[in-house]
This record gives sequence, C-alpha cells and structure tokens, in this order.
Amino acid sequence: MIEKLRTYIAHLPEDTEKFAKELANLFQDGDIILLEGNLGTGKTFLVQKICRHWLITDDVTSPTFAIMQHYQGDVIVNHFDFYRLKNETELQNLGWKEIAYGSGITFIEWPQLIKDKLDRYYLIKIEFSDGLRHFELYKAE
Repeated sequence: MIEKLRTYIAHLPEDTEKFAKELANLFQDGDIILLEGNLGTGKTFLVQKICRHWLITDDVTSPTFAIMQHYQGDVIVNHFDFYRLKNETELQNLGWKEIAYGSGITFIEWPQLIKDKLDRYYLIKIEFSDGLRHFELYKAE
C-alpha cells in the first residue's frame, strides 16, 4: 500500500532547504528513498540539502556516472543513480541490495528498475514548472 504523506511547493531554493530539513528529521537508518522526476528537477539538489542537515561535509554530487556514492556525517548515506542502467542484470551486478538493506539511509534516483522489488520505501516525486518545484512525498509499506 502506498500512502501520500505530503505535498510541498518550493518557490525559492530556501523553500527546498526547509523541506529538506523536514525530511532529514523524518528519515531513519534503514530507510530507502526513491526520487522520481525529469532531468533537472532537483533530485540531487534535494539530497544535498538533506545531507547538509546530517552534517555531511563531503561534496554531495550526482552519482550519474559513478552510479553510487557514499557519504558519512551524523548518518551513513548511500546515493544511487540508475539513469544509465538498461536492465536488471546491470542492476544486480551492482550489489545494490546489500548496500540498500545495510546500514544507512539510501537515496535512489531513477528507481524504475527496482521500485516493484521493494516492500517498503519513501517516494519523492518532483516536478518543475513555472519556476516552482512541486514535491509529493509518499510512503509504501
């Protein structure tokens, strides 16, 4: 079952920062957060702002080319980007399950290949239109 928890509209980057603080207080060790949105909607930007609240001092960047990044501050963060993956074989070769179900909080951008394989997760849908970022937060259990 998937439940919509929250809708949030950001007019300015500072608004996204406020939403990121709310999310940083919500997410806990072991959570998996899926991020959906077109290119340039702010998926990585949101992860950067959340990580700032967890006192992560590393440069949080898009893992598009590396596919996976790890950060540590108050919590361990695993950050995946599956944009370039074409099939489940490539996905399995990453060992993503061991990482995602291990320690830390896991963010996954472009989660289409795995979404139906997860029992529980948060989902953040992001749309950018007319200069506004629209966020929808869901929880699946």
